[in-house]
Amino acid sequence: MTIETINIGPNGDLQTRLRLYFKPLVEKAISKQSFNPRIDSQFYLVNLLASAVRTKNIFMPKAIFNGVEYDEVPIALQYMSAFESDEYNKTGTMKKIGDYTLFKIGFFPKSFSRKSVKIDYYMRMGSSAYSTISWKENDLFYELSRHFPLFCETLWIVSGNDKNKDDLLARINSDEIMH
Repeated sequence: MTIETINIGPNGDLQTRLRLYFKPLVEKAISKQSFNPRIDSQFYLVNLLASAVRTKNIFMPKAIFNGVEYDEVPIALQYMSAFESDEYNKTGTMKKIGDYTLFKIGFFPKSFSRKSVKIDYYMRMGSSAYSTISWKENDLFYELSRHFPLFCETLWIVSGNDKNKDDLLARINSDEIMH
């Protein structure tokens, strides 16, 4: 099953053109894997990629916590802050954490080799964030949480990181990234 094509004219808006660009890339990446995600999950990835063209939509803003300025707010602080928020803000923050970790792992897996916090931590935080905002066992965020590593691999393939390299999941489980 594939994502339905959106019909637009030659002067369609940027987001629509980006969705049309990323749609076949996501479908091709999924076809290389051994799972068949729901259509809304595929569409979610397409929209995530289209919105990521503007980095402010994906990356965490600079912030000051307890007098310390962070270029990127640590995920643990965001996660903790979300649980202290009302339900609306909690949902938004958890979605942002899930999206950020999914994108970062998929597109920049090598960045974890230079950090004290490794990729498995980001995997757990992203999966947990999506799980927190899941309403029932069969919804979009449940699937994103349950198959988080596979969705990371999908973005990894879309990014072109899979060219002449080992499988991302194998790298995640290897000593090279985990330790």
